[in-house]
Amino acid sequence: MKEVRIYDGPGVDYKCFFNTRVALSSIYGNTEYISASQIKTREWFEYTSMLVIPGGAASPYNEALGSDGMESIREFVKQGGFFLGICAGAYFSAKESEFGGVYKLPQINREHLGLYGGKVKGPIFNNLAEKTKIQVLCDDSVIREVFSYGGGFFENAHLLKSTTILASYHSINIQGNAAFAKIEYGEGFAFSSFIHFEYPEVWPSWKDWLKEQIDLEKHVGGLSL
Repeated sequence: MKEVRIYDGPGVDYKCFFNTRVALSSIYGNTEYISASQIKTREWFEYTSMLVIPGGAASPYNEALGSDGMESIREFVKQGGFFLGICAGAYFSAKESEFGGVYKLPQINREHLGLYGGKVKGPIFNNLAEKTKIQVLCDDSVIREVFSYGGGFFENAHLLKSTTILASYHSINIQGNAAFAKIEYGEGFAFSSFIHFEYPEVWPSWKDWLKEQIDLEKHVGGLSL
């Protein structure tokens, strides 16, 4: 049985890691961790259904995984695997990120995985030290509460044919306010979320919706279960 594996290495915020593991375990059963060095080997492909990059900091993800690790992830998704990136993981999933420029903070521009073929920007709030409860409008027309913690948005996501917007910021006036996107990449999919749905205070309202979006049992790609 293939498993969900959550990256555990430089850049990870361990509160995000713990909450992500608990939340996803309630849907998919047991989850395991995976290190940067393991990701680089590609030996994990055969026993992994989904790779998760949790919240934390995107730049250390780049540095720890390097070009070999990032190419390994791209190949995993291309062959039919699932990728889930949350907050920093969503920044990391993009071709290019711009962090800080929205609020005239010291601007950091990085190139990352490129699963999302466009540019992402953030943060949407100038309070990086604490998480903020906000509302988003999901594709099932339900407004759900969620947390933002340094998250950004997908620029011009509606223009990319490979991208489907799953949730948008509600009552926040920002350019291209996509907060959660599904991206087709090869035979697989990347799910990138700038919002923290994994915290126990909000998770119950997200569990069934997320399970429907990321239904591993229906996956029929190159890495089918």
